[in-house]
Amino acid sequence: MLHFRLDGNHWMTTTLKAKVFFLLAFNFILPSLNAQLYSLETKDLRLIYYGQVESYLVPHVARCFENSLAFHEGLWNYTPSQEITVFLHDFSDYGNAGASAASENRISVAIAPISYVYETAPANERMNAIMNHEIVHIIAGDKASGSDEFFRSVFRGKVGETPENPLSIIYSHLTTPRRSAPRW
Repeated sequence: MLHFRLDGNHWMTTTLKAKVFFLLAFNFILPSLNAQLYSLETKDLRLIYYGQVESYLVPHVARCFENSLAFHEGLWNYTPSQEITVFLHDFSDYGNAGASAASENRISVAIAPISYVYETAPANERMNAIMNHEIVHIIAGDKASGSDEFFRSVFRGKVGETPENPLSIIYSHLTTPRRSAPRW
């Protein structure tokens, strides 16, 4: 006949053994369950994308970025203060993009086709147009004027807003004022 001990010590050792077993199983048996993000880096670009699904676009997006940045560096006498991160994703039904220079220079690009209901832009040059447009936003936020340079030296760089510290809104405005300026 089989008897089970129900005292506390036996239960603890069984639970501990189960925890160790599952910990080892998740760490060694299932190592491929990571985020599976890939990146391409150049001097001024960190391009992040999701593996094979978007890899066909990576060389084209990188060339469009480099060409656009070279053009705007000459036009605006601009040198990036840090590497610009471009994140390619396919999370939406329509193509779109956004840029921010607060705390870090970053561009997010939705690679889905744009809606042609009210658009006349050709699809073949969409990435080139997006990069040209978004890099202008990066330049507007990243290129420092006199007061920006002073406050960036005080705060040792650009400050991003955080919900934990409401004063960070003021610090962010002092270091990147064009980001939080009214749009009228």
